Amino acid sequence: MYRRNLFVCQGNIDRSKAGELIYSQMLKEAGFKVEDFFSIRDADFYVGSAGIQVSAEAEFNGSVQLDWRMIEAADRVFSIDESITLVLVKDFSARRERTVQLDIPDGRSLLIPEQAESLFREFREKLRGYVPHRL
Repeated sequence: MYRRNLFVCQGNIDRSKAGELIYSQMLKEAGFKVEDFFSIRDADFYVGSAGIQVSAEAEFNGSVQLDWRMIEAADRVFSIDESITLVLVKDFSARRERTVQLDIPDGRSLLIPEQAESLFREFREKLRGYVPHRL
């Protein structure tokens, strides 16, 4: 089972954060207990997000810089696009069989309501097949 799930994009500002939020919501809607990726509390799933190149300003605002320990801890890594997948495999030694490439285009902001809604809809559609059914 893929219990520890990590969403990765370039700067951990919009896309990976949106993926983390929507996937966590979808798991909860399916009846699962979800905690933060780094939590040690008991849960069915742990979900987080990070960026491969987080600026100091973004980090100050809560963005998380990806490091190899996060990749090692993740059961599954959701890569936002092909360029991120290539960096994950080449620079972070992510295993392809545990990496899912979502192909979510850049250019939408969580700060603009219409763009955020569009991003959330796209994530819901692409993640639907990754939410298990509760037994």
